[in-house]
Amino acid sequence: MYSAHRLKLVYPYNYFRAEINYKNTAAAELWAYGQVYRDKNGQLYIITEDTGDEGRYLIRQIYADTLCMWTFFSDGHKNRIYESDIITITQIKTPEQDKASEDRFDLDEGKSASEGGGEELSEDSTPPHEPLECIPEDAEIISEIKGDVCISAGVACIRHIDANSGQIVFEPLYPYFGLDFLPLDCYVVEVTGNISETPELLDEIFEQSQCQDRNDPDIN
Repeated sequence: MYSAHRLKLVYPYNYFRAEINYKNTAAAELWAYGQVYRDKNGQLYIITEDTGDEGRYLIRQIYADTLCMWTFFSDGHKNRIYESDIITITQIKTPEQDKASEDRFDLDEGKSASEGGGEELSEDSTPPHEPLECIPEDAEIISEIKGDVCISAGVACIRHIDANSGQIVFEPLYPYFGLDFLPLDCYVVEVTGNISETPELLDEIFEQSQCQDRNDPDIN
């Protein structure tokens, strides 16, 4: 046990995930989450606050090639989305969303007619945003993309196959999320795995595209 304030952290304002290196110890868990520390020999560790003892921290040696940074976004289950995660983003439309759009339109029309004389809605009256955990039964699926999360030019992106061009693209994640870093109401976002534990999920995504390309007469 060490105090984290005595250690020099790598990227102290970021949060990471990595596979724990249990060379000579029994593996109680696979992953560690927290801030990264590098010792004088260049070995990386993750420092995690020990919730059972306030002000104390656990230091776990990690495999450097599994180190992934938290993107600050979370999925519909409020699970943090890290680099190398495999995610699905589904755009939907529900009757409730259509009704809410109509209500907002009517409210805007009413404000224009009264020239701002009506009672204003306060931010405190707005219910907290709860993201969708799964696709509602009455929802219409507009589009769906699947891919892995990566950092490109300093921006968190999803790497996936573009439906129109059939090419691999790096698309920023932020348009799908609100200011609270949770999915917008018209999107269902789910982490389905990660490259280290479930690489077959990513293989299926990109192998399917390659098969489609081989069957495309315009390519052959």
